[in-house]
Amino acid sequence: MNKLKVLIVAEDRDYGHILALSMANRNADFDVTLESTEKWGSRDPVKSMEYSDRFDILLMDEEITYTVPGIGLDSAKLVRLCPEKELAARKAKGIPGIYELGLHGENNRDGPGGAGLREDVVNDVTTGHAYVVPCICKYTDVEEMSAALRYFHGIRSGEAPIMPGTAETRMVLVTSGSGGVGTTSVAVTLSRLISQIKKYQVLYLNYEEVSSTNIYFNKPKNGKKDINEYIYHLFKGTKPQSYIESFTFKDAYDVAAFYPSVGRNQLKTLTRQELEVFISSLTEIKIFDCIIIDSGSELSECGQYLLDCCEKIVLLNAATPVSREKNNRWMDEYTFLSGKEAAEEIIRVENMSEANAPRSLLFDENSFSSSDEYIEIAATNAFAVCVRSLMEEVCGYG
Repeated sequence: MNKLKVLIVAEDRDYGHILALSMANRNADFDVTLESTEKWGSRDPVKSMEYSDRFDILLMDEEITYTVPGIGLDSAKLVRLCPEKELAARKAKGIPGIYELGLHGENNRDGPGGAGLREDVVNDVTTGHAYVVPCICKYTDVEEMSAALRYFHGIRSGEAPIMPGTAETRMVLVTSGSGGVGTTSVAVTLSRLISQIKKYQVLYLNYEEVSSTNIYFNKPKNGKKDINEYIYHLFKGTKPQSYIESFTFKDAYDVAAFYPSVGRNQLKTLTRQELEVFISSLTEIKIFDCIIIDSGSELSECGQYLLDCCEKIVLLNAATPVSREKNNRWMDEYTFLSGKEAAEEIIRVENMSEANAPRSLLFDENSFSSSDEYIEIAATNAFAVCVRSLMEEVCGYG
């Protein structure tokens, strides 16, 4: 079982103890060692370097990297802990050498930001060499810091450890033969109910041409990598699934989702073989109990692959004759392509219904409210109550 070996050297003993304990408790794939500045500084330069070779990441106080002899370390392992004001002041002044970690792990001043890390130039007081070292705010949330360290290690080493969970991932797809029938509303609500009621780890995955994630999730604006960069690193071979937290966020209901890309959803550009690699990367880590896929009317080769991956398919129509007929035609085509006479995995559901009947979701304007940034779906109103009964049928989680 591979673990990410982290050495924390902190001048403030209380801070270092709390950070090490929190990081170890929150991350089963982290092996954390804490050391005081006094003990670190008592070693001669050679022993310091030999000791540091045992670790994958050296997380060290800002002051230590400048003042303690023997920092002739592997710069690919070193991350500096800095006060937030220090990072902000340096960025504001435009001091050379301070910029965010680039997409390709290169020292690229124009590269996009990544996982809260910035880079700075540190002079080794023993060798006189200058190292480009990533910095992170020492008071960053432990979950965010852990994700940043996974990202850093994956980029610098290309050998990010994979720490599989124990979940047997189930997949459910929500689709329709026609547009505008509420597939995203149902997929998002279904994801949240499974997360909240069963306390399962759920990933919402959008497979529309233009992602709706921004519309239904109040995602934090913290500069994380988006799904484009996850795909890039996946096919580069740096195993981004082992530090997937660097590319995803969780909403108030504890549902995970990828940060969406700008413009076209990059998942739609993948070939059938590439999509298979992508889906496998999400299931092999065994973190998610359930993946809810929000898809349009998709019966292409890639769409057929996703449908084959799913245990259940919610086929949604609006309460209109046209919408029902389009789903009838979708079913005919699906039956022809799949070769299945009776598709037991498909659950046909009518949305925006005025009748309180099985497999019907009531039309309820009060269940939805919108702000300037996103649409909120009430968790206790009529729509969510109907989706809950749907959850019990299609997911077997009742």
